[in-house]
Amino acid sequence: MKRSPDNQEVASYTEEEVLKCLKEMSKNKAPGPDEITSDVFLLGGEAITIYLTKVLQTKEVPPSWNETKIIILFKKGDPGHKELSPYQSSST
Repeated sequence: MKRSPDNQEVASYTEEEVLKCLKEMSKNKAPGPDEITSDVFLLGGEAITIYLTKVLQTKEVPPSWNETKIIILFKKGDPGHKELSPYQSSST
């Protein structure tokens, strides 16, 4: 066990745990604001494991992890309609 900056014990991720989670990610989905697809993450298992463990230990989350893009998609009905019911939101 390692210690965080506030002296609490912090577990590390194993590469197997990270790869298992990465393999469970949805495929063929739009990437987030970083424009990185799930396929790219699968290629960097060891590097991602090291990075996620560092984030866990330091409790320093990159600001970009809190960003999202929300777009409104037309789904049915009259696109000139004043209400939002013919639309749905999608976030990346």
